[in-house]
This record gives sequence, structure tokens and C-alpha cells, in this order.
Amino acid sequence: MAPPRYRSARRDESLLVAALTMQAARAEGRTIPEKFMDRFAETWLALDGQHPVWICEFDGEHVGFLQAARIRPLPWPGVSGGGELREERLFVRAEHAAQGFDVGLRAAAAAWSASRGVRWVPADG
Repeated sequence: MAPPRYRSARRDESLLVAALTMQAARAEGRTIPEKFMDRFAETWLALDGQHPVWICEFDGEHVGFLQAARIRPLPWPGVSGGGELREERLFVRAEHAAQGFDVGLRAAAAAWSASRGVRWVPADG
């Protein structure tokens, strides 16, 4: 069996991100309103990188995701990078909850942050 794969969601995967969001909402017992998938996908795309998502793939399935909020500072002379990436939502399907995929998703987001000089802020920190 191949190891899990952690990757950033691409813009052309807005409907996948919406579907994973709906799975997370259902796991919390929420009812999904009509046309939510399209509304979510359109909004996610319109916000253009403000809410990056990392996806965990394992054994041919999407088993979880991490959604974050990117807080960008206004420009300042002589300063580049900066800002924060704050964890907003972390979801791993119940049947995979004990396999450490949450740790891998957080590590992927933290590595992305570090590579851009952005402070990583996990939900529990």
C-alpha cells in the first residue's frame, strides 16, 4: 500500500473542495442547503488564494482536508512575505481518524507557510 499523499488543492478542483467541505459538515450533523456545492465553489474561487486547502489522498480516496485562512499584511518598505496562515477547518473521515492524516495535513500547511515566510497558526495553537 502506498503512503498517503498530501497536496494543495488546485483552482480547477473547486468542486472537490466543496464536496469535502460538505462531507465535513455532514459529519458534524449539519444539513446541506440546496445549491451549496456550487455556491461554495464559486466563493472559494472568487477569494483567489485567501483560503488555501490541502488534501490527503490515501488508497485511491480523498480521506481528508485542511482549509486555512491566509492573512496578508499590507506592503511595507523593505519587508517581504509575512502574514499568517490560520487553520480554519481540519477534517479526516471517521474510518481514517486514527491513522495520523491530521498530522500530515498540518505538516503540509506548515511547510507551505515556512517556504513563504508566513507564520503558521494551527487551530490548537
